[in-house]
This record gives sequence, structure tokens and C-alpha cells, in this order.
Amino acid sequence: MNLKGNKKLLKYFILIISFLSGFVIIFNIYGYVLHQNNSNKSMEYLSEITKQTANSLNKRINDEFDKLKSMALLIGRQGNMDASKLMSVLKQEKDQNGYKKIGIALKDGSAYISDGKKENVKDDDFFKQALTGKTTLSDTFTDQSDHNPVNIYSTPIYNNGKIVGVLFTYENNNKFLNSLEVSLFGGQGSLYIVSDNGDYVFRTEKTSTATQQDGNLFSVIEKSQLDPQYNADMIKKRMSSNEGGMFLYGSKSQGRHLHYYPLNINGWYVFFSVPASAINQELHDIEIVVFCLNVVMLLICTAFMMYVVFAQNKSKQTIEKAKNRIEAITANIPGAVQRRKNDEFFSITYLSDGFYKMVEYTRSEIKELFDDKFINMIHQDDMNDVSKKILTKLKRGTKIEMQYRICTKNRGYIWVLDNCIITDSMTSEISNIDSVMVEITEL
Repeated sequence: MNLKGNKKLLKYFILIISFLSGFVIIFNIYGYVLHQNNSNKSMEYLSEITKQTANSLNKRINDEFDKLKSMALLIGRQGNMDASKLMSVLKQEKDQNGYKKIGIALKDGSAYISDGKKENVKDDDFFKQALTGKTTLSDTFTDQSDHNPVNIYSTPIYNNGKIVGVLFTYENNNKFLNSLEVSLFGGQGSLYIVSDNGDYVFRTEKTSTATQQDGNLFSVIEKSQLDPQYNADMIKKRMSSNEGGMFLYGSKSQGRHLHYYPLNINGWYVFFSVPASAINQELHDIEIVVFCLNVVMLLICTAFMMYVVFAQNKSKQTIEKAKNRIEAITANIPGAVQRRKNDEFFSITYLSDGFYKMVEYTRSEIKELFDDKFINMIHQDDMNDVSKKILTKLKRGTKIEMQYRICTKNRGYIWVLDNCIITDSMTSEISNIDSVMVEITEL
């Protein structure tokens, strides 16, 4: 392969390498930006889930309050606080609403419960708060009948504007959150509610596993702190201001993203926790898809560039072959073949070998001596006549036959017969003049 061909291949090779390098750089930048955007969106998504869950829980608790108040209102209007007579109705409400237990407590604390037991609840917080006129939901405590965690809804019973007793229901702690467990991030999310001191109020079985059975969230965080800027005191401060937020705790391999939002009941907070590995896996899956799409695009672009280079090279070869054929044809034409621009200087763009033989000048000498301007080779006395004929006749699109003198290297001026015609230029607005001339000095 000749030197010129090697240079062309090197040029194309450098072009493709530059393109691929640029693509790799752009893709890396794009990948970084994509990762950051997806990570931020995931955090916003988790925050929104936590907020919506808090609103849903708040609505459910208030709905339970409303049901309990409605039952207490009906009991109070009857004016009969005979627990034994009311118990059959309360058992029906228990079965209908799915309560674990339901009961009535008199003002002295004597409580009658749907499981047939009688207890005294005068020292229990839910009873004390109900006697002050509050409808409440208790913290989690252990039901001594089966040792399972429960929570108590309670509301006062009024008769003639006076509190005559307390209506309360037991609900299994796990049941409260299991219906709201969020099956996102491959089911690895954990949902729970904590009090302002970090104690768990509601916790699903999944949450118990995730928090290693520890009874206090702040203890878990303090034991597995990842970064000094993330600590339990930061959460406590925001919780005291009734604010939500996000948090990262745990080891780098087992870290968890934790988002929290106020429930506006008893100072409780909803927490939603997801392993960092689950979020990273989702981001990784998205980035793999984007990466594959970009690789496909790269292959298509590379194939297209190679096709363009191949087509361009083939086109150049075709043009070169056509040029060689034309030169071979013009070499056998008697006299000289010339192409010049139809400008004021008749600027030379092509000369055949026959022209060089006729004028005895080389190509470089014509450029140096005549500045590639054919007008400078025409005899001074013939210049105006040649210009006028071209201006008047070529505008009409006719062929011209002219006789005039041109300069030669060793023989002075010679007479030539020039047959020329105008042709359009493919690369310029200025048209071309194609001519075939023969020497007629001796005729």
C-alpha cells in the first residue's frame, strides 16, 4: 500500500479512536450523573412512601377512634352500665371488627372483658386518660393472657354529659402494621412506629429481624453508627420539632436508609427502613439497562462511521479511476485541453499534458510566472478581444471558436485555435470554461 493510502487509514483510525474515547468519557460522565439522579430520586421516593404511610396510619387510627366513640355514644345513651347485659352486644362488635378483645370499665376501675375475665384497670394509663375525656391509643404492652404484644384503644362513655365509664379494645400489635407493610425493593423494606424516646410501639416480624430484636431504635443506631454526622441525637432533635427526615446507619455492607415522618398521635413517628444494598441493586439494574442501550448505540454509530468511511473511500477510488480515464483520453486528444474559471483572470484549474508540451512550461512555472491566470499568458493585443467574445457569446450559451496568441517558454508567442464552451461548476458559483486548443502558427 502506498504512503498516501497509509495516511488515509491512519486518519480514519485516529478519527474512530477519538470518537470512541469521546463516547467513553461522555458515557462515564452520564453514568455518574445518572447514578446521582437515580439515587436522589430513590431517596425522594422513600421519603414519599414514609409520608404517605404516616398519613394512612393516622387515618386508620382516627377511623378506629370514630368507631369506638360511636359505640361509646350508644352505650351512654342507654344509661345502663350493667356490663353483663352489654357484653353480648360488645362480643358481636368484637367479632365484626376483628378486635382481639373488647371491654367496659366502670369509674372505679372494674373492667369486664369479652374473654370472660374481670380485671381492675384503675392504675392503667389508658383508663386514666379516658377519665379525663381523651380518646387514646396506648403504647405496646404484653397481654398476660397469651404473652403477645397488644395495644389498647380507649374512649370515655358519657351519660348526661358526665363520664360514667370507659370503652376499650385490644388489638394485636403485629396486625396493625402487617396490613400496611410495604413490599418494595424486593420486599426488603421494614416499617415500624416508635415513640419519642425511641421505643418500638408497633413492629412487624420483618422489622424485628431487621433490628435484631432490640427494643429501642436509638440503641440500634448507636451500636451501628456509620458516619459521625449520622447519630441518634440528630433524629431526637428533629423529632422534638415534629420534623421528618432521613438517616443512614449501619456498616458499609449492611447499612440501611431510614426515613421518618411524624404520625401526630402520642408523639409517635413512622419509620421506613430499606437496606442500602437493595437501593444500590435497583440503581445497578437501571444502570445496566442504560449501559446496554448505550453500547448498542455505540455499535450502531461505529458501524455507521465505518460504513461512511468505506463509502467515502470507495467513492474516492471511483473518482480517481474516472479521473485517470479522462486524463488518458485527453492525453490522446490532438492539441491541449484546458479548464479555467469564467472570471476576469480566467483562473486555471486544469491543464493537460498536451498544454505543457505546447507552451513548454511546467505546472510550477505557470503558477510562478503567470500566477495561474490564463489571461496573463494571452498576448496583450488579444486580451480585450478574447474577453469580449467570451462575455458576449458565452452568456448566450453558444460555443466559441477563437484565434489568439499565447506565450511559450522558448518560441515566443504562438497562435492557437481555441474551441470552448461554458459548463456549470459543482463546487463554486463561478462557471467553468472548458476548451480544446491546437497550435495554428504555421497554418
